[in-house]
Amino acid sequence: MLISTLLHCRQKYQKDYKAAQQLLETYKAKNPSDSEVDQRLAELSTLQAEEAARKKAEEERRKAEEERKKRQQEKMNELKNAVNSLQATKEALASCAEAVDSGAIEMADMVLEQGFMVIEAEEIEMAGDVIPFVADTQESLNALKDVCAGGAPSTPTNETEAPESPEEAPAE
Repeated sequence: MLISTLLHCRQKYQKDYKAAQQLLETYKAKNPSDSEVDQRLAELSTLQAEEAARKKAEEERRKAEEERKKRQQEKMNELKNAVNSLQATKEALASCAEAVDSGAIEMADMVLEQGFMVIEAEEIEMAGDVIPFVADTQESLNALKDVCAGGAPSTPTNETEAPESPEEAPAE
């Protein structure tokens, strides 16, 4: 009888551990000499602990997934801003011969195309991978701004050198 009761209890109350425990304790109160009930109560406690651990792990995975998606969405927003900035810079420098001749405008077009594809497809997983390319291309265009504005190239010079003066002919 105990086995059939326990099997019924296990099937009917598989996830309702409190109800199963209550049923087993009621049976134990009526049949105190049955030692199998203690064993089943111990098994029930083990099952409860396993279920609690499983639920905790599941909740941790769910939270980690939410955090990952949140970070990816932040990266997507960062990509959108970076692409818009790169687009504006590229358009401002599009008429500059130095920017066109250096290949920076063509590179910007390729990077922008990739960035727009990721944004339009809403592939938030890829946003973080594309951002470095957009940033590098933005730096390349930023380096050309002075040249394209009519200024000198932004290469460092050594200003401590004395200007060269023509050598004087020795006096005879």
